[in-house]
Amino acid sequence: MPSMFAGHLVSGYVKQHLPIILVNHLTLEKDVKKALSQGFCEVDRSLGNSRIDCEFSGSTAVVSYLKVRAGM
Repeated sequence: MPSMFAGHLVSGYVKQHLPIILVNHLTLEKDVKKALSQGFCEVDRSLGNSRIDCEFSGSTAVVSYLKVRAGM
């Protein structure tokens, strides 16, 4: 795939995989900061092992974690 299209492939990959992986890590890990960090690292590794040429492409993500207080 020509690299001029790789940015769209990278963002599509992240869009498809990141939410699932983050939920998995947040379910298994009590430390939210650690779970988010592990989730992003896992997506980065899996993207690097994919067939997508991401040498000069990337993606930006904004994540918001909301925790409801007991009794609310």
